[in-house]
This record gives sequence, structure tokens and C-alpha cells, in this order.
Amino acid sequence: MKIEIAESLIFSYLKHIECCRIVQTNWKASGQWKVTTHGKQNAQKLFDEIKKHPELGKIFKGSNFDQLLQQAEIDVLGLNLEENTIFGIDIAFHNAGLNYGEKEESA
Repeated sequence: MKIEIAESLIFSYLKHIECCRIVQTNWKASGQWKVTTHGKQNAQKLFDEIKKHPELGKIFKGSNFDQLLQQAEIDVLGLNLEENTIFGIDIAFHNAGLNYGEKEESA
């Protein structure tokens, strides 16, 4: 098992700075979990609201809701039970950039 330094750093940040009582790396949903129609509709509504937000909408890029549900994992998941806050963080480092145009845009 290799140690991902960025995941370890964010794990510590969520635990000690954001005071998350529960923190897990490489969290994956189980394919055995039942998703109710009501639950999926609520998630779709939240997804649509975030996508419309001028500052947050770009985080999904061209992804749609079904693609988001099939995403493999959340790199670091933290739960702050005192403030009812959930942190889901995806960490990526691309040494050569993402090739989305200019280096500044990729960064």
C-alpha cells in the first residue's frame, strides 16, 4: 500500500483544522446500496443548483449527473458532526498539466 502524501495532508487538515470526527481516504459507495427515487431526485436537484452557481458550476466541467454517480471514489471524506458539515475532496496532481489550453488555464 503506497502512501499518497496529498491525501495524508488533507486527512490531517480535515481532522485537526476542520475538526472532522470521521475522516476516511479513498471512500467508495457500495454497489449494493439501494438508492430510492426520492433520494436520487434530491441529489439531482442539488447537482443542478451547484451547476448553476457562477463560482461552483465549473467544478463538474462537462460531467452530467449520472456520470457523477458512477465516479470511482472520493479521495478524502470528512464529517464534522458538530457543524453538520461534509467535506468530499478529490486530489489530483498532473506534472505535465492537463492540456486544457494555456498553462495558466490548466493550473
